Amino acid sequence: MRAVRCIRIPDRGEEPLFGMIMEILLKTRVKLGLPSDAGGTEEAVNTYLGGLMTAYLDPAHWQAVRRVVTPYEVELFEAIERCGEEVQAYRIYKANADDLLMQLGIFNRSQRLPFAGLQRIRHYYRFAAECQRRIYRRPTAISDVQERISRGPERYLGLLSELRGRYLRLADPVDPAGFEQFGEALRDYERELPLKAKQDQLLDAYLNWRKAPWEGGRRQRLDRLVRELQALDPVFHPEFFLDREAA
Repeated sequence: MRAVRCIRIPDRGEEPLFGMIMEILLKTRVKLGLPSDAGGTEEAVNTYLGGLMTAYLDPAHWQAVRRVVTPYEVELFEAIERCGEEVQAYRIYKANADDLLMQLGIFNRSQRLPFAGLQRIRHYYRFAAECQRRIYRRPTAISDVQERISRGPERYLGLLSELRGRYLRLADPVDPAGFEQFGEALRDYERELPLKAKQDQLLDAYLNWRKAPWEGGRRQRLDRLVRELQALDPVFHPEFFLDREAA
């Protein structure tokens, strides 16, 4: 039987990437009609999921996680017993819960969620939350998030699955040991962000100009945004915005 080591899972922060992931998480929530509660646990869940997705793009994180992740519950509970420490037990439960969430939400294209996988997510996050509370002798923000996920993993798996298809365009199963396609999909989306933002600015400027073409500066702003969008997008045709006169 393969041994599961008790190790510390490293953290790595990448703010630009994390910010982009948070943006597409929030956009996906809007598409699904799952708004975040301002200042509440759902906002903390967003941060947790964003941090998790960012971490999974770090090869060092994956190399650490794969040592403690196991598909066998017997191995996991044996590893917990061998550790004998609450902090190590927490890390093992968390690593396995997080990995199941990523595998079923991001790396699995099936529309059906396996019952056993859902049950393991529920149990591991609940156990992790209990460990957190015992370690700090009180509820923590992390334990609240893990408890929240444990009570309804389908909600968050659906969120990740929608994000996967809508923004990452991952149509085929992804090998979790590589992550090249996952990372490339995020980089593609990152490259598209300036273009999409400029397109939105141009449309807003055009609508404002149409409403009140006589107001100073609106035509100049529209012309400037047309030139900026041309620089970003060689196939953009500006004739619609340059030649039309206000009705």
